[in-house]
Amino acid sequence: MVRGNRHAETMFLRNVWWPLYQNFDQLHPEYEIPDWRGRSYYGDFAFLSGPIKLIIEIKGFGPHVHEMDRQGYSNELNRELYLQTLGYRVASFSYDDVERKPELC
Repeated sequence: MVRGNRHAETMFLRNVWWPLYQNFDQLHPEYEIPDWRGRSYYGDFAFLSGPIKLIIEIKGFGPHVHEMDRQGYSNELNRELYLQTLGYRVASFSYDDVERKPELC
């Protein structure tokens, strides 16, 4: 399944990840995590290194705040909680920070 045009994710790799690590080892894009209902959640990236299980999300203001309704908001929180119960840490970055202030990320 291909979602969106991946602009935010590409910008994250260029502005944040590559300057820090200079490689993409153990970084998995569009990482799929099935839930107990057989539906899949997708993280923008998963960093999997030994005991570390990190889901990285880049969230734009429009789709993740401005255009989101109450049910969407609840679904997003439930999704993150579910990922945490599986042992993932979830790190969410705003699109604006990835673009304009990558040093904060």
